[in-house]
Amino acid sequence: MKISQGILYEKLLRKFTFGVFGAENSDLSLEWPMFLRDYKNLKDDQIYLSEDGMIDGKPARKIHSILLYIGIAAEDFVPFFDAVFVFRNISLFDLYDAVQEIYSEYEKWDGELRDILTSGGGIQEMINQSTRIFDNPIVLYDKQFSTVIYNTGAGEDSASAFLLDRESLADLAGASSYGESSSRQIAVFASPHHTGGLRSIYTNILSQGKTQYRLMVLEFFRKFTPSDGALLEHLANTIQIAASGPAGEEENVTTLALLLRNILIGGHAEAHILDQRMNEYNWQKDQKLIWVRVPGTAAGIESEAALPAHTLCARIREIVPDSCAFEYSGGAAVLINLEYFGKDRRTVPAPLKSGAAPRKRALLGKPESAASLDRKSGWERKNFGNKMIMLADVLDAFLEQQELKAGFSDVFSGTSAIREHYKQSEFALSLGMRRNPQGRVFYFGDVKEFLLLDNCLRELPATMVCAPEILSLRNYDLKHNTIYYETFYSYLRNNLSPVQTIKELNIHRSTLIYRLEKIRKIAGLDTANCDNQWYLLLSYKLLEHAGRYGGI
Repeated sequence: MKISQGILYEKLLRKFTFGVFGAENSDLSLEWPMFLRDYKNLKDDQIYLSEDGMIDGKPARKIHSILLYIGIAAEDFVPFFDAVFVFRNISLFDLYDAVQEIYSEYEKWDGELRDILTSGGGIQEMINQSTRIFDNPIVLYDKQFSTVIYNTGAGEDSASAFLLDRESLADLAGASSYGESSSRQIAVFASPHHTGGLRSIYTNILSQGKTQYRLMVLEFFRKFTPSDGALLEHLANTIQIAASGPAGEEENVTTLALLLRNILIGGHAEAHILDQRMNEYNWQKDQKLIWVRVPGTAAGIESEAALPAHTLCARIREIVPDSCAFEYSGGAAVLINLEYFGKDRRTVPAPLKSGAAPRKRALLGKPESAASLDRKSGWERKNFGNKMIMLADVLDAFLEQQELKAGFSDVFSGTSAIREHYKQSEFALSLGMRRNPQGRVFYFGDVKEFLLLDNCLRELPATMVCAPEILSLRNYDLKHNTIYYETFYSYLRNNLSPVQTIKELNIHRSTLIYRLEKIRKIAGLDTANCDNQWYLLLSYKLLEHAGRYGGI
């Protein structure tokens, strides 16, 4: 990344005392520093360093570069450079190191922005990483003057002081300087009159030549320098790319999608701001929503036929109109309003490949999915069970055609835990694929027990966290070829009911009484009063889970 003369001046002034000859410049045009040893191959937009006695003569022409000079003969060079910084009694190498540190600081920032961009990170992360560069509040507004994102690192406790109201921003929009720049991506310094008593710098984030968002820095903690405008333009250019599809192709990213994507990567969002974005969709906070996670490739395996993420999102928005679908983590994150889904419109599944046989409507009819619906309350099953079946059918043909899979969250309402509900869809997908690699649609309701057992065994094996009495029974059976382990498991599953256990095992009552007495002697269990029944049953589940999905 290049820096400006203004940045160089401001940063060096913190370490050295020096004089400056020449015009000021705030453009980000200066390359990394070089020592001036001769006048061969001098370049423009360069920072040169020299000192008395290091070089004889003068350049043949004026160079549009900066000279940092140590000594008393600096006035000889003033006509030949855009600016000359004159130092006394310091080491040339100390000066060189100081300039290198300045470059490294901005190069690191630029690298962080590029890393966020290439890794699919969000605008919230870019703005947060820019806090140390501007040392001031950074706010992204939409074209309706509503706050979308602001940096959480600069004066977070003072957020209300720099989030401007719509009236102030509307006043700014009416200013002549703002109107002149509304369709250009240039930085404009605004007077305090237009921004609630605070000076500001703003620039635009454009979409197809029109302003979509406004990026603003407010003079809250540190006074502005002329170079802040160029730095804001640099940040805006990167955000512009992040808000676009691959190779600059504009993605259909709504304000809600932008905000949701940044929430998912850990960004901050005020509840009332998110509610405002929901209202743009006519979505109310008490309505029922569901997240769907669709990875860009089946099981994460790269394929030449895989859809690009932005195309995947566009197709899903066509298939499910009552959705907000956007690129996230190499695939699509889809938020669907079940209140509106299928209402007053006909939603048609994606067409099959040419010559494909007609499909049977199935996925939610599979036992696992049916069980998931059965566990829901009667009201929820009545009102949303059929819609979830419809939703699965609508997506199924498309997923089958593209050889993709999908994970569904629980149905929820409100936005207070919207990130956590999205995580449900990710768990549904990852754990569902472990349980049934051939499946295509997975539901969080089917993997909750799986998730709990997985978490119990994350740090320690099952044999170290389950009840030792259960291990004693298992070991006894292995040694003596008996079935006390399974007998007691049935007894626990049937809530210590002898009648139900006898029916399940198809044995005589006296046989069960004999086995329970034997179990008491082997494991020391009081089978007549298991006050830790939940733990004993959990121990069986853990051993069963570990044996099926991992070593014990």
